[in-house]
Formats: sequence, structure tokens, C-alpha cells
Amino acid sequence: MPCQPGTFNPLEGQDEATDCRECYPGKACTQVALKAPDVDCMQGPNALTNACPPGTLSNRTDLTDPAQCQRCPARYACLRGTGGSQRPPLSCFPGHYCPPGTMFPTQHKCPEGTWSERSGLEAEGECRPCPRGWYCLAGVWGPTGRCSSGHYCPEGTTYGTQFPCPPGTYSTKMGNGQREDCHFCPGGSYCPEGTSKPTPCPPSTFRRLKGGQSLEDCSVCPAGYFCPLRATISPRVCGAGSYSDKGSVECFPCLQGHYCSNETTSEEAMLSVMVCPPGFLCSQGLAREPQRSAILCPRGFYCPGGGIDPNPIPCPNGTFSRQPGLRDLTECAECPVGKYCYSQQPQEQPIIEPTGSCPNGHYCPLGTGYPYTSPCQSGFYRNNSHGHHGDVCVPCPARYYCASPGTSTPTVCPQGFYCSEGSTVPRPCEEGTYSSRPALSDVSECAPCGGGRYCSGVGRTGPSGDCGEGFYCRERASSAAPLATALASATPSSVLTAHLGSNNTSPTGLCSAGFYCTGGSASPAQNEAEEGHYTLEGAMRPEPCPLGTFQPGRGCSSCLECQRGRLCNQKGMSQPGLCPTGHYCPPGYAGAHPCPPGSYADQPGREEVQHCSPCDAGWFCRRAGLSAPQGLCDPAFYCTSGATTATPVLQMSGVPSWEILPKRGKVFSSAQGFSTVGGLRWRSIALSTRHIQPTTKDRANWSSACFVQQCHPSALPKLARNASLTGQTQCPRCHAGYYCPERTSNYTLFPCPHLASTCPDGTRHATQFPCPRGYYNPEPMTRAWTAVCPVPLDTTVRRRD
Repeated sequence: MPCQPGTFNPLEGQDEATDCRECYPGKACTQVALKAPDVDCMQGPNALTNACPPGTLSNRTDLTDPAQCQRCPARYACLRGTGGSQRPPLSCFPGHYCPPGTMFPTQHKCPEGTWSERSGLEAEGECRPCPRGWYCLAGVWGPTGRCSSGHYCPEGTTYGTQFPCPPGTYSTKMGNGQREDCHFCPGGSYCPEGTSKPTPCPPSTFRRLKGGQSLEDCSVCPAGYFCPLRATISPRVCGAGSYSDKGSVECFPCLQGHYCSNETTSEEAMLSVMVCPPGFLCSQGLAREPQRSAILCPRGFYCPGGGIDPNPIPCPNGTFSRQPGLRDLTECAECPVGKYCYSQQPQEQPIIEPTGSCPNGHYCPLGTGYPYTSPCQSGFYRNNSHGHHGDVCVPCPARYYCASPGTSTPTVCPQGFYCSEGSTVPRPCEEGTYSSRPALSDVSECAPCGGGRYCSGVGRTGPSGDCGEGFYCRERASSAAPLATALASATPSSVLTAHLGSNNTSPTGLCSAGFYCTGGSASPAQNEAEEGHYTLEGAMRPEPCPLGTFQPGRGCSSCLECQRGRLCNQKGMSQPGLCPTGHYCPPGYAGAHPCPPGSYADQPGREEVQHCSPCDAGWFCRRAGLSAPQGLCDPAFYCTSGATTATPVLQMSGVPSWEILPKRGKVFSSAQGFSTVGGLRWRSIALSTRHIQPTTKDRANWSSACFVQQCHPSALPKLARNASLTGQTQCPRCHAGYYCPERTSNYTLFPCPHLASTCPDGTRHATQFPCPRGYYNPEPMTRAWTAVCPVPLDTTVRRRD
């Protein structure tokens, strides 16, 4: 608290209001917190005009000049006008000294580093030195205060921080009197000058010795050790199976592909010296040399060594490995002839033995991976049950034909046709011949039409009929009127007259099936149906074979279903074409189905979706219907077999989210620890993930994606078998106007194709719901039959007058 006006206090360390002194006579104390009077009093009307000046006095009453005033005696102070009993000299204050002539009692302070509790001192030498452990400011009647911590105060100290403890020492106490009271800085810390509390070395550093003076005296934690705490005196050992770099606050498990057999393994030594040798598997945290641990590379993998790839790399498709400890790719054994070695997830299911025998209809040379890579060409087949070698297809035998690639069982040559060795399609018996027996091997086995009968068109299974009235037919006759005359007269179309040359023009019968009558016909076989066409009984014109069928013969009453691996995408086809590359063609379908994303077909004539080859590892196949992989995997990603994107998603647990790959298209085996989705372990979305855009009303039941091969088979006839829809418990039903076979991920690929069928909700295959008799489906992709069949297609319609 400050002293109030009218008082002052020249001393430090006072603790009571009574320590404030009244202002001297003749002086004024006009402000608060004064150390001495600040103003001389002005002379009033009663003031002494001839007073002795300050520092002098006089007890006489007869002075005539100021020079006659005596000097104030030592040990006293004489204010103006001092003298006599009413204004005696003032005794010098404690903490001060008063030589002769002193004008006021606080004029001369005891110097800094000294003090005096006595009053009336005469000289500076009478002030006492400040004691050890204390400091004394000027003019004090007692030591000012105790020495500050981190410092020491010898005798005569003037302020509390005059003598700091030297660097490397400290003191937590106050009142130290000598340098020896400062202690050496402990280990794990450093102490700059004047330290009262040691500063700990930060984490990642240590100090074993005492007396550290600055942060630079804290040493960096050495490699192979760790310093996790402040004030570390001795670094901690990492231990075998761990490593660290210098300045580490923790140790890390030894990296996969390396081993840490020392107790103090450094990062540099682990990466450069302790590298897993080829043929061994060094998992994370390995604490012993792999040769001593006998940790061989597992079967089905090869391990090129930690310096190349720390992970075991699966032997690629087309190879296998029964033995552990393989060091490079060349040690993976090629798949033997007649076998295939294939795994869709080689990381989880390595190939340790050939996967199986080559499938029927295909051949497997040395090193075959995907089993359907090499289908037998048209005209050839292969069947394991017949004892065929696995690497060679045999020609289709006589009396049979092999229409499409990948044939496993030859088809018996039908009636009216013959098939020589290596036939791809049946060849029809010529005009004038027929065959009621199947399985002919040569045209010479077709029976000639007997005399009196005729065989019109090719591919006949029997004579067309008897020779027309008024005509005769020799053997191999191809017409009912081989010696036609001009006697024929016009008759209604599609019917014939009863007797040639008569005046009766009324119809006598319907035109035969396989023929059509345009009018004026005297024969039921006026015009023969051409290749790619057919006619029913009573036809006026030939009808083209519908989509999905063909007809190579003439004079036929029906069309043949399109064969496997063949494309019948136009009406009136006489010979089907091969299914184009990038597609597959099941039997009886009008269009080619594109191979789904994640696969491709580089050869024509593929029959089923499983004949599409998975996209090669290191490549991606985003679009459907590819004849070759679309492109290389992007940098920083890797693509396993069947990848649908250049940047596959990788979900992993306990390993880095991404592995940086510097080269496009590199096949990279990731570390273990993948997460699971729906109970299925997966890596780079090797399965197809086709996105489906549902209609508004379906969005409550549809999700945004259907992952192939994850739903329960009982989901049929819904959209996809084995498909896991996010947040759904079942697959949606197939849309009306489409059909969904097994493993469908995009229903739009399968529009309802046939005129004779419809496709309501949930249809499984194109012919599941045939039209009723007498009706047909005029538009593809419709839900229900709506139209009545026209007369040429309705076999129940009778002759009209």
C-alpha cells in the first residue's frame, strides 16, 4: 500500500502503515508513495527570515550573519533553522549515515550490499556488510531479501540474482550463500546459467552424464534404441524382432521381407543387411535368421527375396508348385499336358496341384491356365470319357457333325442329311433323293426317289408324293410334273385342281408343307420353299426363318434352332455365322451376348459365358463385349485376374491402404490382412461390379450395385445368383420384357427375343413362357402375347371358301 500524502518512507521492506514517517518541518509531502519530501514549504508571514541554512545550527541569539552558524555535528542532521531546545538536531536514521553538515537524516544512504539497524551513524564504514544468503539494497536498516533460487549470495550481495549458479549446476533453494551450494545438473537434463530446476532432455534424446549445460548436450537416441520419455538417462533396447532409426521414440516390428536378429537392429542394417533371402518367407516381426527358423516360402508361391518383393507371390495361372521354398517364377512348374492350373484368387487359394483335367470340348497344351482358353475348332471335338489326349482335338467322326467351337459330343447327322468326317454342318441329300435314316456318312447313302414318286428339294426325309396325274416319274424325279405341258390352267392360290386338262376348276387340296402355291397349280408342290425359308401346308408364300433359327435345305416345313456358338441374328438365314469375338452364343438365341466386364473373348464361336476368358492379370476389362483386355492397370494400383477397372479398390486391415507401383500393368501381390465383405475375402474387385440404374419405383428395392457371385443360389429367378446388394437381403426380380439366367448382373443384356414366347417378371430363360396356340408375340421385350396368329402360321385354320 502507498504512503499517504503528508508522509513518506525511505526504506524498503516495510510492512505496516506506521512505518510511513511524517513530513519534516519546512517540507511538504504532496503525493502518495514518496520516498522523501518533495516540496519546500513557502515562507509565511511568521516564518523565520534569517534561519540558519540546512546542515547548520546555532544555539546563540546574537548572530548577525549566516556564516556564524555552526556545521551540523556528525551523526545528526540539521534542518533549516535548527537550534535551541525547540529545534534540536535530528539523529541520523537507520540504514543511513550522517557526516558533519548533513542537511536531513536520509541524505546519505548506506551503499548497496550493506545495511544498519542502528541510527546515528557517522560514516559509510559504519554500515554492516550484507550477510551471506541475503542481498541488501541501498539505505536499508535490515537485509532486503533472501537470495533467489538458482543463485547464491556471498557477503555484500547487492541484489538477489547478482551471482547465478554457473552452467551445468542448479539450486532449488533460496538463500544460498556460496557457489558450493549449487548442485551438478542430473543425468537426462541440462541446466543453463541460473537454473533453479533442471530442464529435462526431450523425448528422442538422452544424457548419461551429469552437468549438462544446454539442449545441445542432450544426445540423439541411437538407432536400434528408443527414448520415449523426457529426462532419459539411458536409451532402451528395441529387442530382437524390432528396429528403429536414430532419434526414435518407439521401435517398430521388423518389416515383412526382412529379419531383425540383433537386440539393437537399426533401420539401415535391416534394409541393407538383414534382407530375407530368396526362397524364404520373412513375416513381420521376425526375430531370427530365416535359415535358422526354416521358414520356407509356402507351396504355391515363390519368394524372390525381401529386396525385390517382401510378399510371397503366387505361381501364376498355368503353373503350380508342390514344393515349398521356391525362389523365382522359373521354379513354378508348368501345368502338364491335358491339365489346367487356374485359381481366381491365387493369393487365398494358391495352385499347389493341377486344378483338374481339361474340360470336354477343349484342349490343354503345356502351361494351360484358364480351362476354356483353347476350344476345339468347328469340325473337331474332344471328350475325356472317350480316352482322348488332353492336348489334341480329334476330327468329328463320319455320320456326325460338330457345328461350334468347344464341341464335346458330336451331334448325330439328322434325317435327310449326310455328314462326312470333320463336318461342321450337315449336308442335305440332293434333289431326287431322300433319307429316312439318320447318321449317313456320304451322299451315296441317300436313297434315290423310286419310280412313280418324286422328291422335291434337298434334305428330304421321304418322297414328296406320287407323280401327278397325266405324268410319269422316273427314278430320282424331283417334280410331280417332270414333263410339264401347257394344259395347266389358272387355279386359286395355295390349292390345286382335281384333274389336269379337265374343265373342273374347283380346288382339290392344299399345297403341301415345304411348298407354296401362287395360283393355277395342278400340283401340291408348285413352288419349293427356298433356303432360309419354310412353309406350312396351304402356304401362298414362303416364310423366312425367324430370328434364332436357320434352314440350309429347300422344301422344308420348319427351321432348325441356331447351334451353339453360332449367330442367327437375321431372318431367312440359310447358314448361321460364327458368334463374334467378345461375345458368346447359347443355342437358339437370336443375338450374341457380350462377355461381362472383367472378361473377354478373342476367338469367335464361344458358346457360354464361362467360355469368356477372365481379364489378364495386370490388365482391366471395364466394358462388356471385349475381344481383348481394354488397357493396362494404372500406376499406384495392381489388377488381379478379372479386374473391371484400372484403379481397383483395395480394402485391407493392418497394412497400408495403398502400395505404390511405379510401372503400369505390374502384377503385384499385396500383403495379408484383407477385410471381408459379406463373408467373402476379396482383393481388387476381381469380380464384376456392374452398376445398375433402377427406375424410380424400384429404388426402394434396388441397391446401386450387384456384386456377382455373392448371393445365395435360392435367389433365382431373381436378377442375379450369388449377388450381394448393399443393404439388401435378396436380389431383385428380373424385369418384365427380359429374362435372367444364372449369374446375371445386368438384365438389359437379355431382352425377350422370341416371337413365340413372352417374358413376365422373374423369367429365367427365353422360352419359359410360350405363347398359347394361335397367338404370338409381335414385339420383342413385351410382357404378354397380344396378337392372333395370321393364317399361314395357324395350323388349326380350315380351308376357306
